[in-house]
Parts: sequence; C-alpha cells; structure tokens
Amino acid sequence: MERLCLALPLLLAACGQIVAITADAPEGGQDAARSPDGGAPVDAPAAPPPDASPAPVDGPIDAPGGYVLTVVLDGAGSGDVKSVPDGIACGPRCAETFPPNTAVALTAAPHAGAFFAGWNEPGCGMATTCTVIVTAPREILAKFEVAP
Repeated sequence: MERLCLALPLLLAACGQIVAITADAPEGGQDAARSPDGGAPVDAPAAPPPDASPAPVDGPIDAPGGYVLTVVLDGAGSGDVKSVPDGIACGPRCAETFPPNTAVALTAAPHAGAFFAGWNEPGCGMATTCTVIVTAPREILAKFEVAP
C-alpha cells in the first residue's frame, strides 16, 4: 500500500483544539497530530465504530421493530387526540412507535368552544376518528378551530 504524503501541514479542530497534521512520521512509523507549538502529540478523537448508534436527533425516530406515528394539533381551536391501541394521548404534538402494519385509530375530541375541522390524511376528512395503517414513519395533522 502506498503512503500519501502532504506538502503542506493541515489545520483541523479536534475537540476544540487546533492541531497541525504533518507528513513526518514519528518513531515507530505512525502518523501523529502535534500541537501547533511542535510539542507532544495530541490524541485525536477516535472515529465511532461502524455499528455505533447514530447521534441523538431532535424529535422522534424509528425504533427497532416499529415506526413512529406523529400527531400534530393545528388551528386556532384546541382539542385532544387519542389512539387505539394506546400510545397517543396528546396536544399539541406527540408521537408513538407502533409495530409495522398496525392499524391505529386516532380519535379527535375538541375542547369547549372549539370544533374539529379535519385531518390531513386522505380518506379521513372531517370524521372524528381516522384509522391509519402504520407502514412507515408518518405525521398526521388534526385541525381544531374556534367555534363560531
């Protein structure tokens, strides 16, 4: 295997510290990152193993063996949405992981002074109950408006 040599030193940020990478190999034949003043080698952060879990993300993600169904409440009114099987009981946003191919019945209940204005899910319209089959991660919008 051929060795790649760089003509110019590179600078990189490693854990908030600037280090210079040089093409010179220290004793033992392995490359090392050195501090900018030429001092002792600096330990570079190890790369995560290929099978490591991904970094946390903001919001729900798919869990092993299931898909996340997210419900978002929208509109000027207020209300709640619950699911059968249990797992979703929310306002203004909630999510639950269900096994693949699970039929989930979502039921909308407007609060006093509001009415349910419908789902964004095709086939559900303004019915207060909307049944979806969980075959992939998805987001369902339930809209509540202020009663006239």
